[in-house]
Amino acid sequence: MGDVTTHSQIAKAIMPLLPPAEAKFFEVGNWLTDVSQFRDPFAHVGGKRTFFLRGIDQFALIPRLFHIGDVFLGVDDYLDEVLGVPPETRVKGQRPGPDPARDRPDDGSLAKWLRGFMLLATCNPLSTPPLAGLAPLDKQETKRVFDALFTQYFPHEHLDFPPFPPDLPQRGTRDPSQVPVSAGGPPRRLLGYLDQQLEYVADLLTRVERDWANVAAAGADPAKRRELVARFGHASHAVEDWFFHSNFVEMAWRTAHAGQPAPHAPLPPPDPAEAESLGPAPSDTTLQRRFHRRLRAPSFDGDGDGLSTETSTEAALAYTGSFGADDIFFTLIDALGHVVGTPPKADDPFRDPKLILHKMFFGTEEEREESFAKWKAGVIAGTWVAKAQTARRLGLIEEFELQAVKEMNDLEKKLFDDYGCIGLGIVGLLQKVMETGREAVKGSLERSREIDDDAVHKIQDSRSDNEAPGENIGSHSLMAKDSVRKEPLRGPAVNLATSVATYVATTMAGRMASASPTPPADLVDWAELLRFFVTHPDQAAGGAGTEWWRAVLAAPNPVPPQGHTVVLKPAAEVGQRAGEPHLAALEQPYYDAAVYAEEQFKKTVDTAMVLDSAYTGVIFGGLTGLITGLVAGNDGPANKTLSALSGLLLGALVAGGSGALLALVGLAISRHAGVVTGSYLGIAGGLVAAVFASAAVAKAIDV
Repeated sequence: MGDVTTHSQIAKAIMPLLPPAEAKFFEVGNWLTDVSQFRDPFAHVGGKRTFFLRGIDQFALIPRLFHIGDVFLGVDDYLDEVLGVPPETRVKGQRPGPDPARDRPDDGSLAKWLRGFMLLATCNPLSTPPLAGLAPLDKQETKRVFDALFTQYFPHEHLDFPPFPPDLPQRGTRDPSQVPVSAGGPPRRLLGYLDQQLEYVADLLTRVERDWANVAAAGADPAKRRELVARFGHASHAVEDWFFHSNFVEMAWRTAHAGQPAPHAPLPPPDPAEAESLGPAPSDTTLQRRFHRRLRAPSFDGDGDGLSTETSTEAALAYTGSFGADDIFFTLIDALGHVVGTPPKADDPFRDPKLILHKMFFGTEEEREESFAKWKAGVIAGTWVAKAQTARRLGLIEEFELQAVKEMNDLEKKLFDDYGCIGLGIVGLLQKVMETGREAVKGSLERSREIDDDAVHKIQDSRSDNEAPGENIGSHSLMAKDSVRKEPLRGPAVNLATSVATYVATTMAGRMASASPTPPADLVDWAELLRFFVTHPDQAAGGAGTEWWRAVLAAPNPVPPQGHTVVLKPAAEVGQRAGEPHLAALEQPYYDAAVYAEEQFKKTVDTAMVLDSAYTGVIFGGLTGLITGLVAGNDGPANKTLSALSGLLLGALVAGGSGALLALVGLAISRHAGVVTGSYLGIAGGLVAAVFASAAVAKAIDV
C-alpha cells in the first residue's frame, strides 16, 4: 500500500487530459484501489491464528489453564468477531457473491469499521492529505462511487505477487511466462502471473473505452460515467504499481549503467508517519545493498516457505514483491501514516476523534496509552456520536456520514461490552498491531545498520533472509518504491510510472466520442499496449540501446514514452474483453485463501483445546498426586519423598492423559460444547483418579 500520496501526484498529471466534470473521479478510483486493501479477508482471517496463540501464551501460559483464555475470556470468539469468519456453507471454488463491493460475508468488525472510516476519509478530501487537491467534491456523488469501488485487496489489482498456494505465500508459484515476445519469438522474461493479471487490466480498459470513452456525455447517465472514470483510475493504479513494486527499474538501470551505483534522492527528515523513520536512517551503503538485493530472486529452505539464510539467485525474470509475515507492518504504518499520521486541521468536522487516533498510532508511548483510554471512554459514553450529531445539525456532514459514525461506534461498543476482560475493541487491536509493527520495523532498520559494518555482506549481500525483514529478497518491503524514503531509484520509478500512466490516459482520451464524428467500429488492443510497457527491460521495444524506457529513465522529470503505435482491432474481435472475462479466475484463489486460513485457525483452536486439557491435567494432576502422596505415604522421610514423587508423576500422567483423551472424544462430537465438556470431565475425572492412584502407590512404598 505504502504512501498513497504518490499515486495522487500521478493522477494530478492525468486529470487535465479528462473531461473536467469527471476528471477528479479518476483520482478517487486510484485512491480506492489503495485503501480497499484495508479490507483483506485472507490477511484478517489468517491473522487470527497468530493473535490466538499470542493471547493464550501470555502471562506464563495461565490463559491455557482450564481454557481461561478460550472459554472464559473468549479469545477465539473475539477474534472471530473482529477479524471475520467465512460462512461455513462456503467451500473452495465458491464466490461469496458476484460483487466484492457489496457481498461481504467474511467481514469482521475490523473490516466494517475500516470501511466506515475510509468512507468518511474519501468524502472529506480537504481533511485527507492524499486527496486534498480534489475539493470540492459532491459527497453524495463520491459516496456512490465509493459504494461501487471500495472492495478488498486482490493481488491482480496491483500486479502483486499472488500468495498461492496459501500455505506458501512467499514461495508462491514462480513459473515463467509462456507468452511470446512476438509471434514465434521467445517467451517474455516475466513470472507467468503477470501476464495473467495484464489480461484483467486490458479487459477493464476495454470496458472503460467502450462504455465511457466511446459514449458521448450528452444523454449518458452521469453517475455511471463517474463510476467508469473511477474504474479507469483503478486500472491505472495497476499500471503504476508495476514500476513501484517490481524490479523493472533496477534491471533497466543495470542495463543502462552497468557497474554504477543506483541513484537516490536525499532522504527527507524523519517523519513518524513513515515506517522507515522508526529506526536508524539508511546509509548509502544500505541503499546500494538494497539495489543489489532487488536484482536477485529468493531461495527457500527445503520445501517450506522460509527464506534461505544463505543463498539466493540472480533474477533472470522480472517480478513484483511477495508478502511475508513482516511486510504488512511496513505497508500498514505507511498507509495509516498518510491518512491519520498528520494531526487533523482545526476545521475538520471529525477533528476530536481523529486527533485521538493520530496520537494512538503515532504519538509517544504515554500518548498512545492515554489516547486509547480516551477513545474507549468516548465510545462507551457515545461522545463521538454526539459530536457527529452536532456536526450534522450544523450542516457540516451528511446524514450518511452520521450513520457511518454510529455504526462504527456500535461495533466498538459491542466488543467492549461483550469482551470486557480483553478490553481492546477494534481500534485497540489495531493499535497492538501497530505497536508490534513498530518494533518489527525498528528491529529491521537496526539490523540493516549492523550489516552496513559487515565487510562481507555490506553491499554484495545475497542471503535471501539476512535477518532484516525489510530487506528480504523478493519481498514487497524491499522492492517497493512508492514512498518518499523508499530509495534507491524512487525518482526514476515515479517518472516511469507517470510517463506510462499518462500515455495510457492520452490513448484513452483520444478514443473519446468528442474526438470522432461517428462511433468507432474498433477498439484499442489494450493487451498489446500493456505488454509493450510491462515487460523485461532487455526485451523492451526499440532494440538494445534504444529501448523505449531509456529516455524516460534518463530524464529528470516524466517525459512521453516513444516508440509505441496504438493498435486498433475490430470490436467483434476484442469487444468481449469489456465483460472482464478473466476477472473471476483471478479473484477465486484469493477467496479460497480465506477459506484455507479459517481451516487453519479452527485446527489451531481445536489443537489448543486438546493440548491445554493435557497441560492443565498434568499441572493440577501432578500437584494433586504430590499432595496425596505426602499425606498418604508411610512415615519416614524416604517414604514421604518417594510417595510424593510417585504421586507427582502418576497424577500428572493420569490427569493429563484423561483430559486429552476426553477432549478428543468431545471434539469428535462437537467443536464447541462437546470438546469443552469432554475436556473438563476428563480433567476432573483425572484428578479424582490421581488421588486414588497416588494414594494406593504411596501406601505400597515402604523402604
